[in-house]
Amino acid sequence: MALADLQDYFAALAAPGLSARSRARRLSALRQFFHFLQQEEQVRPNPVELLDSPRLPGRLPQVMGEAEVATLLSARTPDPRGLRTWPLLEVLYATGLRVSELVA
Repeated sequence: MALADLQDYFAALAAPGLSARSRARRLSALRQFFHFLQQEEQVRPNPVELLDSPRLPGRLPQVMGEAEVATLLSARTPDPRGLRTWPLLEVLYATGLRVSELVA
């Protein structure tokens, strides 16, 4: 199988509107298959290594609505864990930090 054949295959996949994520999954499967064939010494050059992965669209992070934030901030508890968690939530909400940044 030549590089041109693989390029034609992925161009044909893109034509009917197959999503970039689906094309990336198929490319991943082909990479694994050709890696196996190389390990079994069935093919020498691996043409799939020369293909670029399709660009995947970036995902925006999920955010809470005003009502959800109000519910979260109004749920204070007097136990020791709540005494620690409450200031963390306040800092998180007031600064817009990511949770990982706050924990660090």
